[in-house]
Amino acid sequence: MSHRNGRLGDQFCMSCAPCLVPQLDYGHDPADDSCSASNRGTCNGTRPAARQGRYEEAHSAADTGTRHATCSTRADDRTKFSAQITASHPGGVSTAAVNLWHGADYDSADAAMSHDLPKCTTSGTTATCTMNFQVKADTREMTNVVANAHAGTWRIAAFATGKDRAQTAVYDYATTKVQRASKLTVNASPEPVKRGKKITVTGALTRANWTTHTWGGYGGQSVKLQYRPKNSSTYTTLKSLTTSSTGKLSTTVTATADGYYRYRFAGTSTTPAAIAAGDYVDVT
Repeated sequence: MSHRNGRLGDQFCMSCAPCLVPQLDYGHDPADDSCSASNRGTCNGTRPAARQGRYEEAHSAADTGTRHATCSTRADDRTKFSAQITASHPGGVSTAAVNLWHGADYDSADAAMSHDLPKCTTSGTTATCTMNFQVKADTREMTNVVANAHAGTWRIAAFATGKDRAQTAVYDYATTKVQRASKLTVNASPEPVKRGKKITVTGALTRANWTTHTWGGYGGQSVKLQYRPKNSSTYTTLKSLTTSSTGKLSTTVTATADGYYRYRFAGTSTTPAAIAAGDYVDVT
């Protein structure tokens, strides 16, 4: 998320730290401010019957794939996340909030995300307010609904009201990403294989289609094939491939030693990065 912190309107100071964004599946990133305390966004997932909404810190542990910062609960086809804003005003702050919008300008936005009632805590002339959002993938033109065309950069509008009834609003306060969730798979075969023989490494890159509610192949994308020896924790890139029109991947390498093969996708503005879990090949 890019952001701007500073004085807004008449004697207001605000900083915004939303825990965005959500990488929505088909079923559906804090700063210190010179005039307010350090703030961090939070994600508050609920736990539906079969799937738990959660915030997963990005990591790249060997052969477990990469998990991206994602706030989601998909059992009811909605992605849920929260955002936090801190505002200061000499007369004290009664409430502050943010909302998200997509389009050329605020008045003609083609999509928007609104929140429930902000919950605020106050300290002197400063208030920190947290609000919860939920959004789903659909083709209807409604608040809190997104379609494929909305993937990419969204803008954040910030608002605050003082206890003296003074108000401020900045409609283009910050930007963030709303992305279509991605998946990447890999399969290296045969297993085991004799040293010097060929290994075929296949896979597929797919992403959520918010319009059709399916996972579809992501074609024409650059993906790296990587390898790490059995007793190493470091992957090296062997070659780069381009996905087929249906998102498929296939290439061959020569078997040299026991190790793991994986594909890695860097991501685009509309689709997050993805790393396939390493597939182990025993070389005899």
